[in-house]
Amino acid sequence: MVQWIVMGVLILNAVFAIWTVFRSERDIASSWAWLLVLLIPILGAIAYYFVGRRMLSNRLMVRVDDQDDAVLQARRHRQNHTLATDLAGRLQRLVLGADGAVVTNDNDLTLITQYDEWVHALLSDVARAQHSILIEAYEIEADSTGLALLPLLTEKAQAGVQVDVMLDGFGSRRLPRHFWRPLKDAGGRVEHFGGSNHGRLNLRVNFRNHRKIVVIDGQTAYTGGFNIGKHERRVQLGSDIHLRVQGGAAIELLRVLVNDWNRTTRGAALSLNALRATPGLIQRGVPVQVISSEPSKQLSVLALTQQRLIGGSTDRLYIETPYFIPDASVMDALALAISRDVDVRIMVPETSDKRVLTNASMFYLQQVVELGGRVFTYKTNFRRNKLVLADWVSATGSGNLDPRSSELNFEIAVLMYDHQIADQLADDFISAQSQATELRVDFFQQVRGKKRLRWELSRLLAPIL
Repeated sequence: MVQWIVMGVLILNAVFAIWTVFRSERDIASSWAWLLVLLIPILGAIAYYFVGRRMLSNRLMVRVDDQDDAVLQARRHRQNHTLATDLAGRLQRLVLGADGAVVTNDNDLTLITQYDEWVHALLSDVARAQHSILIEAYEIEADSTGLALLPLLTEKAQAGVQVDVMLDGFGSRRLPRHFWRPLKDAGGRVEHFGGSNHGRLNLRVNFRNHRKIVVIDGQTAYTGGFNIGKHERRVQLGSDIHLRVQGGAAIELLRVLVNDWNRTTRGAALSLNALRATPGLIQRGVPVQVISSEPSKQLSVLALTQQRLIGGSTDRLYIETPYFIPDASVMDALALAISRDVDVRIMVPETSDKRVLTNASMFYLQQVVELGGRVFTYKTNFRRNKLVLADWVSATGSGNLDPRSSELNFEIAVLMYDHQIADQLADDFISAQSQATELRVDFFQQVRGKKRLRWELSRLLAPIL
């Protein structure tokens, strides 16, 4: 009798798993991955409830920032008919059509690759703020960085500066509950992105705000890969790529931040017109496009941009990412680039903070090597750079080259159309390459047994992690 009950439960669990997974719109790889998980009785259903559901708040589905901005709409229309037809122009037109991202040409841009340098620059600019400090962050920690930033923000709020902080409840879950009390008492505001009626309690792992944006006085902006604080991980964080921007791109970053605030807050909305500074700090600078990729859009703008960059490369293609888990279209684009004799190089950290994703990456990196590309693993520390450099066009930001960044997270990216910036990033890549190990075909051929099994199993689970 007991055996029949157990058999019935297993059959019902299997039917429920198949119905649950395939009734949702998702790619075939993640569908099969979730099917494997859901076939585990009870535990699979619990995991799916917190991680697998593709449910997004209606408030987060709406973009409320620019529909009534006649100047922006006219600028988009004009650029759509005047952009060039070379690699840069085609990419600019693609991103403009997919995301509405205009090209700004008046940008003063500084690359920052070391965490301490980024913290020093940020705190210095915050200390000089006169009108507003707006922060959108995935992870804020109550470490030396967070504890240095909080009193500065509190002091500025007491002096009448507008201070608004929006953070992701999951990424910043380690913050003490009363961490922000001094800032709130001083008149600052703190919001949790996509916050529910239960405050910061939101146990779903998907649809997280992974963006990192700071805008000061409507004219100086920061964005990239660094978080505000460093959580103690298994590996030591080395470098990342962050940008300090002044000019039109700072206003576009502000536009993204204002939109995210206004569609998540239940309090007073932000006004873009009241916050942005007068454009035109310099006559001519680095041409930039700001991309806001998010799951509420029909197309993954981040994935589309990566594919077009790879597909349009003719000379060099350098890719850095903490986790290399491409979809089929990216792998096809890489194969075509290698067949065109493009110098394709991919660098990942030898160890990362997510072993499963590191193991999954090795499966795909083997394919790149077998196609004729070059692959390097950085040994010194956790080099967390996010970069796609195609010829003289480069893209960096908060997103990794993996399914979570392209399909499930709210991400920010910056496209830079500048030879000098591209050469600077290429030089940094080549310098890191000297401290890395090149993985050749014979290395992968020697991997067998348990290690090979870990790669294969990790690859199956990667689409849902």
